[in-house]
Amino acid sequence: MHVAMGWTRSLDSRAVPTNSNEAWRLLLVELGYAPDYIVVDGGTGLVNAVKDHYAGAVPLIPSLYHVRNNVTAALVRTPGDWVNTEHGKRPLDDLAEHLLTLRKKGLTGQREGLGNLVG
Repeated sequence: MHVAMGWTRSLDSRAVPTNSNEAWRLLLVELGYAPDYIVVDGGTGLVNAVKDHYAGAVPLIPSLYHVRNNVTAALVRTPGDWVNTEHGKRPLDDLAEHLLTLRKKGLTGQREGLGNLVG
């Protein structure tokens, strides 16, 4: 199961109109089973719903996309870690290159340390 503002099981998919605990709990009830893990974006509605519904028994894994975006946003607020370009601020080249490893393709060589969490 992959949850990222919706869930997918087989060919079924659902969307949640709000990021509220109640909306996510309804979706988790409809799912009908406890998944091995859930990939989350860090929104409080989904995180709290999973913790409440499964009483902490289902691990939450942060989305690499959101981790990379949050780290990039923090870097461009840190003096000395960014450069100005015609498109706005971006991390220095060395930092930007390192951030590219925070994606599925960048982690393929590191699978042993991550188990099978990276598909």
